[in-house]
Amino acid sequence: VRMWRERKCYTEKLHSVVVIQSLCRGFLIRQRLALQHQSAALIQSTYRMYTQYTHYQNMRGAVCKIQHWYHSITTMYRERSQYQAVRQAAVRIQALYRGHRQRMVYQNICESTVIIQATVRM
Repeated sequence: VRMWRERKCYTEKLHSVVVIQSLCRGFLIRQRLALQHQSAALIQSTYRMYTQYTHYQNMRGAVCKIQHWYHSITTMYRERSQYQAVRQAAVRIQALYRGHRQRMVYQNICESTVIIQATVRM
């Protein structure tokens, strides 16, 4: 009877130890699994951040290129129109000066003709 009681006490203690060990292992496994889930979420969010950042950088580069192209085109048109205005003004001044010079030459010829005619008629 004594041996049976000791055997029963031993099996109860052994069962208690096994239950405690299984609970402890379960807790440790759940804790490790939670850490793995947390690590996986961190890796996924970091990867998503990296892909979004590279996409953003590509879009930003494209926007900068388009803005530079647009600025170049508008500057070219503005400078071309300014050049055309200056050129037209220069052509106008040249035309006015040439007309004035021709009138002066013609007037000089007319005066010379009158003087020659007056000299011949005298």
